[in-house]
Amino acid sequence: MFYSFEEKLARAHYHLNLLWSESNQWIESCPYTITDEIDPNTGDNVIRSKLIGSPPPIVSQILGDCLHNFRATLDHLVHALALKNRLTLTDAEAIQVAFPIFRCKLGFQSRGMGKIKHISGEAQTIINRLQPYHAGNNATSHPLWILEKLENIDKHRRLLVTVASSGGGIAPIPRGTRQEFLEWSFNRSIQQEAEIARYRCVNVNTGERVKVNFVPSFAIFIADGPAQGKGIISVLTYIFRSIEGDVLPSLRKLL
Repeated sequence: MFYSFEEKLARAHYHLNLLWSESNQWIESCPYTITDEIDPNTGDNVIRSKLIGSPPPIVSQILGDCLHNFRATLDHLVHALALKNRLTLTDAEAIQVAFPIFRCKLGFQSRGMGKIKHISGEAQTIINRLQPYHAGNNATSHPLWILEKLENIDKHRRLLVTVASSGGGIAPIPRGTRQEFLEWSFNRSIQQEAEIARYRCVNVNTGERVKVNFVPSFAIFIADGPAQGKGIISVLTYIFRSIEGDVLPSLRKLL
């Protein structure tokens, strides 16, 4: 039997792939400037970059669509578990059904259990085990907690803010030269002009300074909530793997 929560997860995966495509398309359009100048204080070549414009609005829009379908996957799953346990639900009962996500044990016990009171005891135990609060001090880094907070921002407040940041790159060394020093500045926002790398490269025969044709790497990062400073693709993949690899296998067997 094919359940609606599986359709929701498939839709989330579709949006994840679409987001990857749209992000890459924008980054490959080279929406930034690159300069290579010598620092008079250290003698290092300094690579700086500045963003021209911002990530297109469609990036945040697709990000929200993906998060919404991840969250709906969990809620549809609990609804299916409730119908398995009760056969029918009144409208008043169905409104109460949802997948609880809490980073504090007390919150789960006082408010979360009410969301899953119509499912079996075994399913309740599994959902309890999946709660972020079990991660202790790392609860705010739990994939389900990140999903909960980001989805709430997108659903109730505004589109999530995204920024372009440096993610390293490649620095091919010209023939007849040697690289004496190379240092990348990772995850540096380029909303304003920012240093992304330093290097020293010289001609092996003359010792003269040589400029390297750097190929920088950029990515779009989330500037909101518990995922602040993390790449949008890596965050969504983290959530997807948690749902697909842990949540669904644990609970689908009870349907």
